Amino acid sequence: MKGNGRIIALIAVIAVVVVFVILNMTVFTVSKISVQNAVYSEYIDKQAIAESSGIKLNSNIFFLNEKTATQEIERANPYLEVTSIERKFPSQVVIHVTMREAVMSMEIANRTDYAILSVDLKILAIVDRSDPLYLMATHVDSVSISNPVVGEKLASEGAVNKALLDLGNVSEHEGLQFYSFFDGIHFENHSMYVELRSGVTIRIDNYETMSGETLQNAIRYALAVYRSFDELAPERRSGYIFWDVSNPEEPVWRWSENG
Repeated sequence: MKGNGRIIALIAVIAVVVVFVILNMTVFTVSKISVQNAVYSEYIDKQAIAESSGIKLNSNIFFLNEKTATQEIERANPYLEVTSIERKFPSQVVIHVTMREAVMSMEIANRTDYAILSVDLKILAIVDRSDPLYLMATHVDSVSISNPVVGEKLASEGAVNKALLDLGNVSEHEGLQFYSFFDGIHFENHSMYVELRSGVTIRIDNYETMSGETLQNAIRYALAVYRSFDELAPERRSGYIFWDVSNPEEPVWRWSENG
């Protein structure tokens, strides 16, 4: 039994030595960092992206920290989203990126300018009302941001931010271009109002008490009601769509001229 123990210990030592040697072999040091982008954009500077990653040439490819590299790239390049960082053994690293889109504007507290946000609430730019980014954005009213920092995300906590994220998720899954479809969003008296470019407003009451799944389903149902009307019907150009509970036994999504 003692002999077997010594053999096992020896094998373990050899295994450790082999792993150590492999990890320190020059063949596994990073010799090339490349960037692949899903879309073309003037914001994509491949050399700058590679440099901002913090990944060093001649560093060990096994010790690459994808999370840290992603954070560094996205902090230095607010409009970029890193979709993955790929190790191509033995010595190449490929950074896959795509673009974030500016979709929302939000007022900055005690200032006259606005934060431009992506659908995942990342602050992409600070602009004034004359900037094209502001003019095309979906405007979020009745709330404001304090001390915004370009490149950082708004906290996902809080009913308003959660609701905006849920609306963004629905927009992506429904294939909607956020700023082209939604004109404005505001929050009042426990209700969320989503104004469509067509002139119709979706009203969701007690949004702050809903789970993410419940709120997203509510938005989907409201959109389904909106789409159920003929494109030339007045219900597609004005009025409100909301969950009517005036008859508790038969609540229903309905359209009304007045909200």
